[in-house]
Amino acid sequence: MWCLVNRKTRIGFFFYKDTTDDEDLQKHGGKSRNVLKEFLGDAKIKSLQSNGYNVYMYLDNELMDIEHLYCLTHARAKFKYAYDQESLQARIFHELIATLYGMEETYRREKLTINEIYSRRNSKETPELIEKLRTELYDLLANPDESRSELMSKALNYLKNFWKQIFAYRNDGEYSIDNLPAERALRPITIQRKNSLFFCSVKGIQNSAIYNTFIETYKQAGVSFRDYFCKLLRELKKERTDYENLLPMTICK
Repeated sequence: MWCLVNRKTRIGFFFYKDTTDDEDLQKHGGKSRNVLKEFLGDAKIKSLQSNGYNVYMYLDNELMDIEHLYCLTHARAKFKYAYDQESLQARIFHELIATLYGMEETYRREKLTINEIYSRRNSKETPELIEKLRTELYDLLANPDESRSELMSKALNYLKNFWKQIFAYRNDGEYSIDNLPAERALRPITIQRKNSLFFCSVKGIQNSAIYNTFIETYKQAGVSFRDYFCKLLRELKKERTDYENLLPMTICK
């Protein structure tokens, strides 16, 4: 199951697609990045944000017109796990990233415009914090420590390998610091899959994708499914067929 959340249009997509292996044999399911490429097609989107999962790592060379961002929360979580396992060196990274998040919360609370957010992200304070992160990172990488935990080493390497994509959110005031809307959207469907002992059939996956696409879109739009469904049925009873104008964000304003 794949999930894409368009924050600008406030629509969540769930979709499933069979894939083919290197021998052109069809497989049910799959995590090939070709699925994502085919889904996006010629869609005019400015950026795509993901974590550092292997499937996404090679998209930069294949989606030439899309800026690829990585999620800062995933980097932050790795340092938190390392710190929880008593890797004290992880603390400074966790605290600096938390400060960056505090800045983003301030922009949201102050309801800044896209241009104002871009300006603040590239003013003196943010670059100084990021440079401090870089200094701490390369100081530790330059001084290998046999006692360093595996979790800490993974956190450092993740930050180093994906540095450009992680901090690409500063390139545009419209970009987000993380992809938490998609992560939150996936959590209920993951629980649903486990509770039902997986989907059991392709038909079950496809039904779940349709159902959860509706539910997540209502959540993104901030409207009640029941309220929307009642309004939708009233409009359909009037024989309306302009379905593009019957979305939650249009008839539930």
